[in-house]
Amino acid sequence: RRPPRSTLFPYTTLFRSPYAPFLTPQKAFNVMAAGDTVTFANGTYPPSTACSSPTASFAQVISTSGTSGSPITITATNVGGAFHRNVVFSAPTQPTANSCLGTLILQSVAYVNVTGIDIQGSNNYCIDVQGTSSHDDIYNLDCHNTGHWNDTSTAGGHVGILTPSTTSYITINAVTIYDTGRTNTGCPVTQCTTRDQLLYIEGD
Repeated sequence: RRPPRSTLFPYTTLFRSPYAPFLTPQKAFNVMAAGDTVTFANGTYPPSTACSSPTASFAQVISTSGTSGSPITITATNVGGAFHRNVVFSAPTQPTANSCLGTLILQSVAYVNVTGIDIQGSNNYCIDVQGTSSHDDIYNLDCHNTGHWNDTSTAGGHVGILTPSTTSYITINAVTIYDTGRTNTGCPVTQCTTRDQLLYIEGD
């Protein structure tokens, strides 16, 4: 029996229709190719598999690149607006079991567009653009409630969107980031809370 529309999982324009969807977002991300559009029906999408480590695991992983002429686009059927998105990527936060380091990671990918989605939760990173990622567009989406827990560690920050120095030509536009950073005040301000940022941009 086909589930209600509100619980349908993602489909790609080349591989599936809304009536024969993939069962998890990660499955769509694993099979997509340059030129594909992955569209998500309304609903909340938890990690495709439970995060195995609160310091190393991401809820959703994008590791496939598009090209300049055939980018990959990840979007929502009904985009909505800021604070009112219809598609949510979520990840558990400490001290919840199987909490995730981050909610979404782009691992050394190029020409990937992510838009129209509410991305929330996780211990440290809402969106982590890592490695040699380049020419990726992150726009018209929300990031929030990331790193929103009691953490006295000074080893790293709690960040909305991170782009390290190895990345280049990353476009971030019309993104709403809020409620990001640890909730406690029991760690040295100079070593702890200043590491919590909405945006941490090092790349070009």
